[in-house]
Amino acid sequence: MAPSGGLGIHLTDKCVVLTRKGRSQTFRRDAIATACRDGKHLVLLGHDGGELAREECEVNGGRLADAFTEHGYAWAAADPHKGEFRRWVPGRSRTAGRRQRLPQGPPRGPGEEGAVRR
Repeated sequence: MAPSGGLGIHLTDKCVVLTRKGRSQTFRRDAIATACRDGKHLVLLGHDGGELAREECEVNGGRLADAFTEHGYAWAAADPHKGEFRRWVPGRSRTAGRRQRLPQGPPRGPGEEGAVRR
């Protein structure tokens, strides 16, 4: 599967080879837990949920799903871990918009009861 100038995908029962601009990456079948589409990208996920590969891919999603499943790979209609992630915005903390209680009174010195700062 390789549209002209796009991502080349070579599937076997033992590995997946992704090729773009003459550079190939090989992924052994036992390293791939799931393959899926995320928008216009083909994503290969490892057993720890991490991405092994994310490549822009113009091949029809149904055709990809058929090819992967024919070779025994697990295919998901969408990223199975998508709900576990939130978009990170620079300069904005995880607690933005939430009020936090700050310690009251002056900090206590060493040796004083309750000298732990919060």
